Amino acid sequence: MRLLHGKISTRILYLFTFVFISSLLSLAFLTHRSKYDGPPPPFQRPAGTSSLKGIDPLLYNSGPPSGRLWYPGERPLANATLLALVRNSEADAMVQSMLDLERFFNSKFNYPWTFLNNVPFDEEFKRKTRAATKAEISYG
Repeated sequence: MRLLHGKISTRILYLFTFVFISSLLSLAFLTHRSKYDGPPPPFQRPAGTSSLKGIDPLLYNSGPPSGRLWYPGERPLANATLLALVRNSEADAMVQSMLDLERFFNSKFNYPWTFLNNVPFDEEFKRKTRAATKAEISYG
């Protein structure tokens, strides 16, 4: 059988080859199962250790906690304090840490702060830390 034009037959051959290879690749991608398909594996500690170092808790989400969740004001607070061992020279860093804790945690619960030092706290330290919280503060 003789083809009329050589250029047309070459183009048709390329077209069929392209369609055939594209079909095979599509089939391969559609039927391939990724190692990430399906539910996450159950949580397991690393073999031979009780350490959780290197375990990403977001990869091993076991769902919400069981039981009722208690919100601020629904139960009495634990008898606790926020304790910091800090020097007078570390006032600015302590205030930044206090602001972070107040914003995300203590503004809801209002636990008292207790600061300990090996020398008496100066007035500047006390002024800065009092300005960072509404909670009660003890200096020791």
